[in-house]
Formats: sequence, structure tokens, C-alpha cells
Amino acid sequence: METIQQSEQNIKLMNWQCHISAWENSDISQKEYCRCHSLALSTFSYWKRKIRQSNGEQPRFYPLSIPTEPVVEVEQSGSKLHLLVSGDRFHIQIENDFSSSLLKKVVLTLEELQ
Repeated sequence: METIQQSEQNIKLMNWQCHISAWENSDISQKEYCRCHSLALSTFSYWKRKIRQSNGEQPRFYPLSIPTEPVVEVEQSGSKLHLLVSGDRFHIQIENDFSSSLLKKVVLTLEELQ
């Protein structure tokens, strides 16, 4: 009876090793891979961790830094422009009748920064 259980466990292990290898060789997230293959993400994570631990791999920790987005607010006669800059991306929110000439200056300045 133990041999059958061991055999079933080995089949599960091989199955999950195949899934994990296929995911590692893909360009998609774990969540997307699990969705495409009808797998529970928690089960996938469990087997990935179990296989890595059995191979002697230690868990890795990565520092997480959350960039702050500076907000620049420009006012012109009651009208407002909100400019959010983050790295090489920006978002402009315009309220009321903001001056189109001032907006053009802002956009040209942002283009020069890139």
C-alpha cells in the first residue's frame, strides 16, 4: 500500500515540476498561467515552494521601494492643472478653462525632460 501512495506522490511531483518549468519558460505571470491551465494559484505556489525547498533553494527576499509621485499644482485665475509625474510617465488633469497656451508650455517642458 505504501508503494502505491509513494507512486501517486511521485506522479504529483512530476506533474507539478512540469507545470512549474513550463511557467518559468513562459512570459506570463503565475496568476495568468494558473488561469490558463485551470490551476489554483495557492496550490501552484505550494508546489513551487515545496519543489524549491527540496532542491535546497532558500526563499529570496527582494527589497520593495514605492516611488512617491511628486504632484505639481499650477493655478491660473481660478483654473487648475494637476500634474502627476512618476519616472517617465505623467498624468495631466485639467479643471475649468485652463489656458491652452500654458498647457502647451507644460507639455513642451515635459517632453524636454524625457
